[in-house]
Amino acid sequence: MGLEEQLGQPAPITDELVDRTSSSSTRMPVSPNPTPARPPLSIVRQGSSIVSVDRGSVSRDYVYSLHHNFRTNLLYGKNNVCVAAPGEETPIKGYLSLHKNHDGEISLKWTPNQLMHASSQPCSANGKDVEQNWKQAIQIQMQDIIYIHLHQKDENYPSTLTFVNCEGVQSAPLQLPAGQHSLVFLTALETGLAPSLRLDPPLWAGHGKEKALPRLRKRSTASPSMMDYVFRLVRIAGNDPIPFDDIEPPSPPLETPPNTANNCISLPNSPYIMDTNVDSLINMQMGKACESMRHQILARAFYGWLTYCRHLKTIRKHLLYLVETNVVQGEEDAQPVDEEFWKKCRAEKTPELEQEFLSRVYWKGIEGSNPKELRRQAWPYLIGLFKWDENQEPKTGEFTKKYRYNLVFKYIFLINFRREVDDWRVLEAEVRKRDEEAFIAARAKKFSSPVRECSIASDVFEEDSRPEELNKDEPCSSEILLTTFTTNLHRIDKDVERCDRNLFFFSNKENLESLRRVMITYVRRNLDEGYVQGMCDLLAPLLVIFEDGNCPIYFVNCLIIDNYPSEALTIECFSILMSRLRENFPQRTGMDECLSNLRSLIQVIDPQVFSLLSASTDCTHLYFSYRWFLLDFKRELSYDCTYKVWETIWAANRTFTPHFALFFALAIITNYRDVIIGSQMDFTDMIKFFNEMAERHDCTRLLQAARLHIKALQNFVQQLR
Repeated sequence: MGLEEQLGQPAPITDELVDRTSSSSTRMPVSPNPTPARPPLSIVRQGSSIVSVDRGSVSRDYVYSLHHNFRTNLLYGKNNVCVAAPGEETPIKGYLSLHKNHDGEISLKWTPNQLMHASSQPCSANGKDVEQNWKQAIQIQMQDIIYIHLHQKDENYPSTLTFVNCEGVQSAPLQLPAGQHSLVFLTALETGLAPSLRLDPPLWAGHGKEKALPRLRKRSTASPSMMDYVFRLVRIAGNDPIPFDDIEPPSPPLETPPNTANNCISLPNSPYIMDTNVDSLINMQMGKACESMRHQILARAFYGWLTYCRHLKTIRKHLLYLVETNVVQGEEDAQPVDEEFWKKCRAEKTPELEQEFLSRVYWKGIEGSNPKELRRQAWPYLIGLFKWDENQEPKTGEFTKKYRYNLVFKYIFLINFRREVDDWRVLEAEVRKRDEEAFIAARAKKFSSPVRECSIASDVFEEDSRPEELNKDEPCSSEILLTTFTTNLHRIDKDVERCDRNLFFFSNKENLESLRRVMITYVRRNLDEGYVQGMCDLLAPLLVIFEDGNCPIYFVNCLIIDNYPSEALTIECFSILMSRLRENFPQRTGMDECLSNLRSLIQVIDPQVFSLLSASTDCTHLYFSYRWFLLDFKRELSYDCTYKVWETIWAANRTFTPHFALFFALAIITNYRDVIIGSQMDFTDMIKFFNEMAERHDCTRLLQAARLHIKALQNFVQQLR
């Protein structure tokens, strides 16, 4: 069920969900070990609640239970008893019934008339209306009631009953129709309370007369036209019967009741009723409450210990190897890498400076007056292309050569890259030639056979359009090479054309050609693995960083080669990047391992989110995070945020954990935990939500949360060891 079905209205857009959660929550950024939201310790009153709400579906058994049956005796029943519901202008009418079971317990129930009708005609009942009516149903256990307030004027006006329990909570007022219905109800109640309980003061009953409301002699001057009674329910503990001499029989009603200023009568306590009776009832209820709280505390302690043991088992089995044992330190004193610090690093090249460099990148990233130029110099060392104690110049000038024109130092990477480009250019020319021949043949075949309607795109790659001599003989190695290269070349051409075209850098066709050239060269190196959709997304940020607009023009064999130095450096860094991410691509096991570890991390760090995800089988697999690990979060973040996250992942790989991407994915989920839980998102909602949040995340906050998650897991690991 999606958000639309759950909320009964169009699903709010992502901004509304996030803003709504942010405004309603004062919680700070994700803590390292967020404790699952638990309900506060509450007093389980075991039926002592004034209002008991049944939120289930409409059941005929409930309506049938309102009648006399073998479980309970019906003491009183009256229809059209009104209750003033919150937010309703007119009172709601319902059926009032008084029941007594075989244990002597008396319960009062009030059921809206709509529920009575819905039970007899379930097909005509609306689901939402029925659920709302169930919320208005009332059930009161009389053994928990201390006071009953009766408000009435005379028999020509409705009377109101209000029940107050031992905790001081009062029920919704029940308005009985005009007449002596309140007296009939109290009579039935008093009869049912015997012999364990009784009303104080009791109803008056003369010899051979029906019961009537009591009337005290001390208050005889008050107006009989408006009488408010307060009855107490007290336990009978060996007291003598009530002396009726202290109670005055009811006098006949006056024809013209006088108007008085004060029409309310407060009945004094009966002298024979001990206050200890009420105290004992309160003490009993308090004892039940304390016992309930004791059970809750013990249960919470036990289940907390059990959850902790399960978490330790999960950590031992799945998460122990994700982090290093050394303590994560240095966040308070860490400074970002700037030009001044980088110059110091390249001047001294000590192991201490290398560790400080990695620590600064991990905690604060690379900043400065020109971050792109600084990253272009630092990333080859950070990713592991160059060793820390060597410069780029000696490394790149090692295999240099002089030409007739101005002497230019060439990178060894540039020489290799130039040779590889020349190699696949020959294959590309053959592919273009064959594609053109196949297209011409397919077009001629279509015009020669007008009856048959076929797709040109499908005819281009039909095997029967090949020369017969190629089909007869076994394909040679060169033919297999050309076929494989053709397939990958077509895939690259499609992806390059649509790669980040909204970015200004790739609006330049020369930069797109650079992207294509680097991608084809890499695939030619690794033709057995081939090209997989998504590689262009991983290559694009590297090309943007290493691209040098002021790169000089190199003259090699009288050919002008522009941007080759930046492309050569890009492909070497991309090869190192793919060595880590290659396992996450299809037909490999890395993605399953990432999703499994992320599921275990959620279970340990945020059990409440894990419980919600476990409710749906699709969410348990966490396939909504598939793209995160496949593209190293490139599609989820803007380019500036991608640079920060990538360099943090590379620094963490050499310091604290080679699996920082897992903790960053965990930070994304926990950062929006309130939105996910509040909206009860299913698998489809999660995919839609995170797709709409793409390139809009606060990467600084997510990086901070990911580091805290690493620290939390390290604490668990240290406890195990």
